[in-house]
Amino acid sequence: MIESSPAQSSDDSRFLSSVQRSFTVLELVAANPPGLSLTEAATLSNFPLPTVQRMLNGLVSLGYLEKDRSKRFHVSACAIELMAGYLARNRLAKASWPHLVKLREELGTDVSLSIPLGLNMIYVHRLPAHRGAFENTLPGKKRAMPFSASGRCVMAAWNDDLIAATFSDRLPSDTPYSVTTVDELLLEIEKVRKSGFCLVEQEAEIGTSSVAIPIRKGDKVVAGVTAHFDYEKYQSPGLRTDSVQKLRSAARSMVSG
Repeated sequence: MIESSPAQSSDDSRFLSSVQRSFTVLELVAANPPGLSLTEAATLSNFPLPTVQRMLNGLVSLGYLEKDRSKRFHVSACAIELMAGYLARNRLAKASWPHLVKLREELGTDVSLSIPLGLNMIYVHRLPAHRGAFENTLPGKKRAMPFSASGRCVMAAWNDDLIAATFSDRLPSDTPYSVTTVDELLLEIEKVRKSGFCLVEQEAEIGTSSVAIPIRKGDKVVAGVTAHFDYEKYQSPGLRTDSVQKLRSAARSMVSG
């Protein structure tokens, strides 16, 4: 067995640190659609300005970032290629598509498939109905787990101690209707455990009710399928019952098919 020398290990460590920092900067730019200036990227990353300048220029030369005339940096079309590679090899993304199309037609509203990424849920697919806004249909759009119906489905598989340790006592609210404490969040998650689905009303977006069903592989929740309704429309008891039934059926078909 060949052992790495101390010099090699040190070089590897420095290389890994550089790669990690570059990805941090890339993610910051991606999270800010208007783009970031060099100073803004350095401030947000808390890295030295010369280091950030070198990383931004490197990412531009590799084609992952573009710099406009005002010297702001933006994610390039290379991101689409990366996303396409992920979707093409992901079995759930492929298996879920026809069932999401059918679900949208049956319910007449936006439907989505999202997966956990860190402490967020990220859209793999979101199919808009007639009223769908462009910004809400983008694959890769993230929502914090505590305010996401599918996120709470994932968290329902965690124990309460883990949830309390993961989130601070005071949660940053998205709207005036959002839960703001861990205790309130735990009460909502207990409802998910008892019912097998999650309903989030106006917590992530004013005027929207989102209902989600977990998608499981064995004992693990790997994703959530969600229908997004107009809040006033979703006050109908018949629609609530029908939507949960159709979501359950779609979730089963995505796993078995």
